[in-house]
Amino acid sequence: MANATVLIVEDSADARELIHCILDSAGFAVTEAEDGEEAWQSLEHSLPDLLLTDLTMPRLDGFELIRRVRARVDLARLPIVAVTACVAAYGAEALKAGATTIIQKPIDPDYLEETVNQLLPKDRRHWTEIEQKGQANAYTDHQFIEAGCLAFLKSGA
Repeated sequence: MANATVLIVEDSADARELIHCILDSAGFAVTEAEDGEEAWQSLEHSLPDLLLTDLTMPRLDGFELIRRVRARVDLARLPIVAVTACVAAYGAEALKAGATTIIQKPIDPDYLEETVNQLLPKDRRHWTEIEQKGQANAYTDHQFIEAGCLAFLKSGA
C-alpha cells in the first residue's frame, strides 16, 4: 500500500512546489492541481487521503471546491486544509464552506506536516507507519491489533 496521498491545489507554482517538497520529504505521496477546476476533475478519477487547497484561485476557487467536495457523499469526510495568507479575511468563510482547518501562509513546514498527520484517517496513519517501519514492536498492542484487524478486513478473508 502506498503512503497517504495529499492533493495540493494551488495556483502559484512556487507555493505549490514548496508544499510539494515539504510533504514529499515527510513521506507523503503528492499530487497537484493548479486550480479548483483541475482538482475537481482529478477527484473524479482518484481520491486522495487529504485535500490541501488555496482559497483564491482562478476558474474555480478554493471555497467552491470545498463546497463541492462536501456535497459529494464519497468525499464528505475527506480532510480539507485551506491555505491562505489572509486568515482574518477568509478563515470564517473557509470553515463555513467545510474546511477542516486553515493554515496561514507563509507555511511553517513543521506545522504543515504535523497538521496533515493529525488529520489523516486513523487507519491510514497506522498503515503508513507500519509500512515505513516494517516492524510490530514500534506500536502499542492496541495499534498493532487495530492494524491487524484492518489487514484482515481488507484482505477479504
